[in-house]
Amino acid sequence: MSTTPQDVQDLVVGNGDRGTIVSAETAGIMNRLLLADGVQRPALEILERHESLMEGYAAKLQDRIANSVQKVAMENGGAAPLGTEEGGARSGSYKWWDVYATGPVQNITLPAYWPHKIFAGGELVYFYIYVVTNPLPLSLGPSAMTILSGRPYSLRLETLNLTNVSAGPVASGTFTFPGTTSVQSFLGVMSFPTPAEGRPEVIEFNITADINDGTGQPMAAFATSIMDIDFDPGFPYGTPSGPHIHQERPLRALCYHR
Repeated sequence: MSTTPQDVQDLVVGNGDRGTIVSAETAGIMNRLLLADGVQRPALEILERHESLMEGYAAKLQDRIANSVQKVAMENGGAAPLGTEEGGARSGSYKWWDVYATGPVQNITLPAYWPHKIFAGGELVYFYIYVVTNPLPLSLGPSAMTILSGRPYSLRLETLNLTNVSAGPVASGTFTFPGTTSVQSFLGVMSFPTPAEGRPEVIEFNITADINDGTGQPMAAFATSIMDIDFDPGFPYGTPSGPHIHQERPLRALCYHR
């Protein structure tokens, strides 16, 4: 999906909205939680607050997809690819699915949460992850959303400590395409060991998805579109910028000793 500055602004603002796009099969934040090993589950109240923010962004994403579908119907009266970014599976120019993400988001104040890209060791950090399937029909058949319905897939939030060149925490889960919505949202939760004082560590986050259930064509995708939902003052170089989407750039953050 190509984006304009206004599209991004519409996508990433409106934190208070609660979306209604998650199907009954995947409803409930507990069923959409990716919790890293060794991390105690946050209080339900905290999870629900993050769910509210996460679904607000998901609703914006769903609106953009609906607008894209309507535009295609008006212009072509039929099937067409949804978006042109790299990532996801394709048949010719048709894009089947992809993964989007934003984070790390912190519990800095209540109810506001901010992805500052800098967090402390031992602090819980959250990621909002979106698996998107194409609701537009193939040229001679149903849509990817329909074809993939009922197929399970593995979703993984993997980390790499670039400072020490070592693998970090992993949060993962197995989920199923519902076939009733083109957007599924998930909440990843993890924490990191506290670095030595004065020696912060750079962490890279990669979100991958894999369909390999033996019942159809194996497919895989990873998040190449990162939603940056905070304000960049642009100081001392560049110009200030509001919420925007990074394309083909890794999601990295700094872990420091508090």
